[in-house]
Amino acid sequence: MKPPLGARGLLVAVAVVTVLTAAGVLVAERLRPAPAPAVRANARPSALPAGPGGAAEVVVGPDGAQIFCPSGAAPTITVNDAAFEPALSDGRSFTAGKYRIRLRGLVINETTASIAVDTYVVRVGDTVWPATVHGPATVQAGGADELTVEATYDSTGPTQASVHVTMQWVWSATALRPCGKRGLVEDD
Repeated sequence: MKPPLGARGLLVAVAVVTVLTAAGVLVAERLRPAPAPAVRANARPSALPAGPGGAAEVVVGPDGAQIFCPSGAAPTITVNDAAFEPALSDGRSFTAGKYRIRLRGLVINETTASIAVDTYVVRVGDTVWPATVHGPATVQAGGADELTVEATYDSTGPTQASVHVTMQWVWSATALRPCGKRGLVEDD
């Protein structure tokens, strides 16, 4: 015959059962499959432009240190709106006379580093045109800022109304100066 279980034996038995039950729950929890991710209603791809990407090019600086150069598309200017007063002949040509020209656009930096704009150059045809340009001095990585050009142009006769805005820029970070424009994709 077995001796009766005392209070101490009962506590040990309850503790063992509790530990085994907890271990069983843990095993069952670990074996349960992970819940499937929730499906988003009306999921669509992003409408935002893709950000700058790609591996940075490594250049050796003047002191022999490695410099990781930014990547992406070379900074550009796009003209979105052009107003000519008086209106152009046939919608695209100057005649002899004085024209007031206003352009609006963007300075676009699709690189992985901010840029500093040194100068803006406006040309009518192949001739530099001394127009007033209001544009950003710096543009953040992956950013765009507004640009406006405004001035009068004296046309001597019939010619194609071809107005272009370009910029001279450098990397904002002085350590990137030796990179130049390396690693960037030029638009055609």
